[in-house]
Amino acid sequence: MDNGDQIIFKGSDNEVVLEYLNTFFHDQSSRDVVIVEGDGNRIRLSHRNVIDNSIGSCDTLFIKGDGNYIDLLQAYCMDNSKGSSEVRNILADSLYTITDVSETVVITLTDSTESKLTHQWLPIGHVFDHYVKRSIAGDHMATYYLGEMHLVGVGAEADPVKAAYYFQVAATKGQRDSQSTLGYIYESSFPGIAQDIDLARYWYEKAAAQGDTFAIERLQEIGR
Repeated sequence: MDNGDQIIFKGSDNEVVLEYLNTFFHDQSSRDVVIVEGDGNRIRLSHRNVIDNSIGSCDTLFIKGDGNYIDLLQAYCMDNSKGSSEVRNILADSLYTITDVSETVVITLTDSTESKLTHQWLPIGHVFDHYVKRSIAGDHMATYYLGEMHLVGVGAEADPVKAAYYFQVAATKGQRDSQSTLGYIYESSFPGIAQDIDLARYWYEKAAAQGDTFAIERLQEIGR
């Protein structure tokens, strides 16, 4: 929440590798900045098996110098961010490429991920099972995370209908993230789920009442 993380590198004739691997982003209103200054650097910024669920965040990549080579690689980067933006500033004499690897690279092939409940890196199946057990025990945050995993296909086949079921279970118990996400699902067009602006508005209003900034913004957009 409201973080401002910075990575700053200054130097010349170096290989600079910034790799995000098996990562979930769930930031809100954060401002992350990567700054690389110098000449003759080879820079690789890689996202592999990344799911971005950020809300209202802004990521900035700032490259300054002559004779640099920048490769921006995205190997399965699922962007579910809402109201977020990305800024790339490539200055002076630099050559850069953006490489997008086909989304047929399935994230479930990765053997581990982070449990958002314990912040431990564990096999995906263990994380999924742990969420299930915690959900049964009444942990509504775990239920929300189950919805996320079903929505994007981590630990199970991507299934928006099942995802909506888990979100609904948690949302009816007052879990704000699930309410906001349900609003987004019903406002959008997901396979197997009919668009329903009235339902979207209903869940956005529930989330907005708890201070969810994305829900507030969407209510202003679609009208009350």
